[in-house]
Parts: sequence; structure tokens; C-alpha cells
Amino acid sequence: MVSELPLYNTVVAIEDHEDSRSSTEVGESLLGDEKQLQSTKHEPRLRSQRDAHMTSWKSYQWFISLTLQLVIMAMLLLLLRPRWIDSSIMARQIGGDFSGGGPTFLTKVVKFDADVEFVPMNTTGYLKETTIAKWNTIMPVGAGWGQPNQFPFFTTTMTHQLHCLWMMGQMFSKMETGSTKDLPADYQSHYLHCIDYIRQGVMCLGDMSLEAHAETDADDNGPGDGSWSGHHVCKDYSKITSYLEEEIVAGVRTVLPIDD
Repeated sequence: MVSELPLYNTVVAIEDHEDSRSSTEVGESLLGDEKQLQSTKHEPRLRSQRDAHMTSWKSYQWFISLTLQLVIMAMLLLLLRPRWIDSSIMARQIGGDFSGGGPTFLTKVVKFDADVEFVPMNTTGYLKETTIAKWNTIMPVGAGWGQPNQFPFFTTTMTHQLHCLWMMGQMFSKMETGSTKDLPADYQSHYLHCIDYIRQGVMCLGDMSLEAHAETDADDNGPGDGSWSGHHVCKDYSKITSYLEEEIVAGVRTVLPIDD
């Protein structure tokens, strides 16, 4: 038979246990309050430090953003610079005035052909009036009109080149036919000047058209020669002469006669 414990002993044991638990909870509560108090004390300092870091980062962020934008702009300029250069070059049409003035002429593909009406196969034919009349058909209307009486005046390279070619053919034909008495006193220097002048004009335009040559090419430099096989990208010549005629009438340019 189990003996029963006295009631007061049980009550005391329960009270001791509750007192022990109560003191533990109080201690833990005090410890928690102390930690919270310490955390509360440090919170303003942490917030202040965080705010300082954020302010510093924002200032650096502005600097970094600006630097990156400048770097990107510099890279874009480097990438676009060749295009700007190309655009500025293309704005000056080959064979146009260096100032960029005047129209941009349309181009067309032209096949060169030997034409004995411009260059007869015999030297006496070159001296005929019909030949010079043919050359005048490729000069603008008004050439030789309003001869310059004051300086400076402005001519045109293309018509100067045509004049040179005509004069070279005339000088050669007169020397071949023994008509040197009709040559100007400066014909030798004039002839050599024209060679050098046309040389530089040819180099300037730099025609890169392909010319096909075959074993069957004629050996007389006539229509059957391979040098006439090329197809060339040329300005529309009719537009050029029309523009020059307007310039002549306006008094902007002086175009000397082809046989001047």
C-alpha cells in the first residue's frame, strides 16, 4: 500500500518549482531587455553610418555614371568618325570644285568608241574646218563670248583640257604637213604644258574601268583595239555643258574658244 505524502510537502515542492521558473523567466526577460536596450543604443549610430555610406555611394554613383557616359560617347565618336570623313569626301564630287559649290551631276555608263570625225586618220584631215566644227559641238554654247578684259577671271578645267587636246592635234598635224609657219611662237612650251596638264587631270579622275584585250585585237589603234572595250562611269555630259552655259551667261565663268 502506497503511503500518501503529506499535502503541505507537495505544495511546497510546487511552489519551489514555480519560484525557480519565475526567477528564470525574470532573468531571461531582464537579459532580453538589456540586449534590446543595447540594440536601441547602437541603432542611431548604425543608421547614421548607413546614411553616410548611402550619401557617399550616391556621390560616387553620379561620377561613375558620368564617366561611363563620356566613355560611351567617345567610343561612338571613334566609330562614326570614318563615316563623317567619308561623308565630307563624298560631298565633293570627283571632278567638282573643291569648295563644294555647284551641282552634283548624275552619272551614266558610257562605252568609249573611236570617232574619226574628231580625230581623222590622216593629219591633213585634222586641219579641216569640218574637224574644228566637230570639236566645237562638245563645247558649251557661248564659249569665247565676252572675252575677259579684267583680272582675275575664271575658266574651267574641263574646257581647258579639251583646248589642250585640240591644240596638240593641230600642232602635230601642222608639223607633219610642214605648216610650221602657222604655229604660234610658243608652240613647244604650249605643247609640253598640255601634256603635263592632261597627265595630272587623268591622275585626278583615276578612271578604273576594265578594258578587255584579246589576241584578235586590231593593231591599228582603231575601233578594233581593246582599249575601246571598257564601260566607264561618267558624268552626264549634256548636264555639264548646260550648267556651264548658265555660268557663262551669268558672267561667273569664262570659257575660251577651243582653238584660242
